Amino acid sequence: MFKESDHVEFVSAFLYQNLGLNVPADDITVQLSDTSFDKVTFDYDVDIDNLNCMLDLYISELIKHNASYSDSILLKQKIIYFLGVFKNFGFFTFDIRGYSNTLSPVKVIDIVSMIINDCEELSKANSSTDAIRNLYLDKMKVDGKVLVAKFALKQFFHSDFGDFISFVEKRITDCLNETLRIIKAVEHGFVRVGQHKINRRINDDL
Repeated sequence: MFKESDHVEFVSAFLYQNLGLNVPADDITVQLSDTSFDKVTFDYDVDIDNLNCMLDLYISELIKHNASYSDSILLKQKIIYFLGVFKNFGFFTFDIRGYSNTLSPVKVIDIVSMIINDCEELSKANSSTDAIRNLYLDKMKVDGKVLVAKFALKQFFHSDFGDFISFVEKRITDCLNETLRIIKAVEHGFVRVGQHKINRRINDDL
């Protein structure tokens, strides 16, 4: 039989190996009760850069399902860029709640509404088109570049970027569910070995 610390260390290593997520074992919970309520969970502020591996997986999935290679690579560049916009706003982590038995929500701050609202405030103040444009560029510029136009920002956030986040949420759940399956299989195997040893000892004593 393994200790609970062994279980959470395994889950932490499994998440890093398969998804590139660096979630400390101390923030992971493994609940085993030999019922349908068995589960693996975590609640942790994951560094945005930890999502790079997940992005590679996402782009590979798109290409595997016949998405254009060039379009997929362009999408990858835009998502990396947009994650940089979050950093510009001072958001360097996403709060992720991982669950093995349901979707694992990623809390994404709606910076798009912040940007659009600021631009609209300038518009209401009768600011010039150039002033509004410069404000947008100032908020959206990463390494001197702006890869998403203002008119397309909301759609990009809710569709392209949103689809990636949905992929992350589902893949984390799948990964945690797999760790739970492995842990239960190993625990069950140790129980069977223990029972076999006891039965042999009893038979030897007869």
